[in-house]
Amino acid sequence: MDGGIDTGGGIDPRPRARPGALAGDRHCAADRAAWVIFGMRPRQQGIALMMVLWVLSVLTIMAGGFAVSTRRALDQSQSALSVSEGLALADGGIAYAMYMLTHPDARQRWEGDGRPYLVRLPSGEVRVRISDESGRLDLNSIQEGTLRAFLTRVLGDQELAGRLTDAILDWRDQDSVRRLHGAEIEDYRSSGRTPLPQNRPFIAPEELSGVLGVTPQIAARLAPFFTVWSGQDGINPYKAPEELLRAVFAGDENQVAQILKLRTLPPGEQRPQLNLVPPADIKFNQAQDNAFRVSAEVISEGEQTAGVEAVIRRGGSRTGAPFAFAAWRPVVVARPPLDDAVRGQQQRRRLP
Repeated sequence: MDGGIDTGGGIDPRPRARPGALAGDRHCAADRAAWVIFGMRPRQQGIALMMVLWVLSVLTIMAGGFAVSTRRALDQSQSALSVSEGLALADGGIAYAMYMLTHPDARQRWEGDGRPYLVRLPSGEVRVRISDESGRLDLNSIQEGTLRAFLTRVLGDQELAGRLTDAILDWRDQDSVRRLHGAEIEDYRSSGRTPLPQNRPFIAPEELSGVLGVTPQIAARLAPFFTVWSGQDGINPYKAPEELLRAVFAGDENQVAQILKLRTLPPGEQRPQLNLVPPADIKFNQAQDNAFRVSAEVISEGEQTAGVEAVIRRGGSRTGAPFAFAAWRPVVVARPPLDDAVRGQQQRRRLP
């Protein structure tokens, strides 16, 4: 019969369970088990699952952020290491330049006229430039007429040049007497300008930016032209930077071209004396080989590279070395293009 089970000996009178009802009983049993084990109602299971998924998502995001921050920290560490290695390499270029400036063979000796030299060191290449400080104007030795004439040429404003000339002279003199257009301590205080004038010689060219009336723009314009290490009034045109020559000769490209042509001659070759005509009120001198500004830039494939700029002076070293450092500073420079002239002249050196 349909309502019982045949057990072989007769019909079992118990009703047969329907498949759907059996499945439902299993689900009910599972729900009851979940309630007993986890203490939650059936509907709460879905909420718990969503919470678990949400927590997992948050942990995933946190792990990703941690990985990114770790990567950035690693990149910064590698960048710092790269800069440190670059500075060490640039220092090697400075040391090699000091050696080449005193090379016993005049044909191998390096010139202090700003031409580039490519140095190959064991751990990389360095581009070195040497400029004799006699080619720049000394802030402590320059006379009023020379300073006023030069500032007028560079700034193109005679009145501004006069004010800056007096302010510069007031800064370096030892009295507190204000020049006609100059500035002393009270003028700096009333304008809120610091530092105050020191009434002593400039100890570094960078101090020029502290003179009253010298704006950041003017300071940047004048920075390549001044020094405190030549000890001369005027400049040696044969050693002056190209930009300074163009400012001094103010459009006389013929004289500038004659000087620059001498810098293409091989080291040690006899250089003819040019019949240069100094501009009015700007003195020329023949002083040289006392102090040098040396820049060393590491040639790198990156967008930026480390470098060093130093000023070295003959004598004064406690160790008996031919040069002593007068100034040193690290610089970060844009990637330097490799000059074709450098490779063409094969001014490549390797440390022994």
